[in-house]
Amino acid sequence: MAKKENLPKTPPTREKILATAFKLFVAHGYEGASLNAIVTASGVSKGAFYHYFPSKLEVYNQTIEAFFLTPLEQINPSKLAKLSPKKSRSFMRQHYVSLPEKVSAATDQDIGRIFALTFDSIARIPDFHKKISRIYTKILKALTTSFKTAKTPRKAAKRKARRFLAQLEGEVYLRAIQNIQ
Repeated sequence: MAKKENLPKTPPTREKILATAFKLFVAHGYEGASLNAIVTASGVSKGAFYHYFPSKLEVYNQTIEAFFLTPLEQINPSKLAKLSPKKSRSFMRQHYVSLPEKVSAATDQDIGRIFALTFDSIARIPDFHKKISRIYTKILKALTTSFKTAKTPRKAAKRKARRFLAQLEGEVYLRAIQNIQ
């Protein structure tokens, strides 16, 4: 009898559906990724799909949550706020440099398609728009606290934080446009 540790591990069904749905949504958009395509590519039955997700829209919502919100939620604003300006910049830069790699590793599509899916999600899912806005607000507030020094008033620190975050976002966007990994 084979030992369990020698058997290849397969992802649980729910995670397999989410990963497959993400690949299809990135490649074809929400409209182009049919429920049948998600089920077929996942290698599960429709019954198994419906056990985890009541609809295509719900798997879309949960996919967006897992692949876009969760990585940003891993930033701890309390810890970020306590860092020196130099260390907070370094931490955020590392986080942003790794984001495209992490998200692209889940699909064979370029980062431009991931941006397209992100913006489609903001328009399609009002709750996603609210959640991502709240996350960025917390990050900006933490960066503002980090950047505030005896020589830098809060208002100036807030401007620096916003500029810095915009620069990071712009660098990721520019890399996508220039197709640089």
